[in-house]
Amino acid sequence: MSSVTPGYCGFHVQDSLVFEKMANGGVRVVLNGSEIVPTLDASAWASVIANMSYYGEEDYGFYRALNFHIGASIPESCPLVEKPPMGMMDVK
Repeated sequence: MSSVTPGYCGFHVQDSLVFEKMANGGVRVVLNGSEIVPTLDASAWASVIANMSYYGEEDYGFYRALNFHIGASIPESCPLVEKPPMGMMDVK
């Protein structure tokens, strides 16, 4: 695992957790200056985002997340289907 590029500021989430978007579209997850998982390629990152979002990967959620991540337009052929409001998951 490698460390954060000196002088580079990624997206600081909290408590030294940083996400860095690489030139190839991949995303590095860094904690306390060290990469904690291998760099995720753009498709893997889009899958994470889609699965953590309201729509998930269904109803073109993955393709919307990938297009949003790489800066591509979202085609009208990928409509969102109406869903009822979702509450927060119960934490036990």
